[in-house]
Amino acid sequence: GADHATVDLVFPDRKEHFRVAVTNGVLIWEADPKAGATDATLTLNRPVFLMMAMAGGNLAAMTQSGQAKVEGDPAAFGKMMSWMDAFKPNFPIVWRP
Repeated sequence: GADHATVDLVFPDRKEHFRVAVTNGVLIWEADPKAGATDATLTLNRPVFLMMAMAGGNLAAMTQSGQAKVEGDPAAFGKMMSWMDAFKPNFPIVWRP
C-alpha cells in the first residue's frame, strides 16, 4: 500500500543481506531473510548505500554507472527514504559536567 514498503539490501563487499520494511511508520529490519516478498532488492556496496542514504545520492545514476543493481520496483527505496527524518548536523548538544 501507500504506507508500506519492503526493500532487501544486499552488500556484496561485506557478504551481508538485510530486509528493511516500513509499515504504518514503523521500521523493522531483519538480517539474512529466508523467505518473503519484497518490493525491491538493491545490490550495492555498503559505502555506496551510505552515500545514497545519508547524502541523497541518486539511485538511477548509481544503477546507470553500474554501482548499484535494482530488481523489482526502483521507486520503493526512494519512497522508503522519503519517510525518514533528516537529522540536522549542527544540532546543539547540552550536557552536564
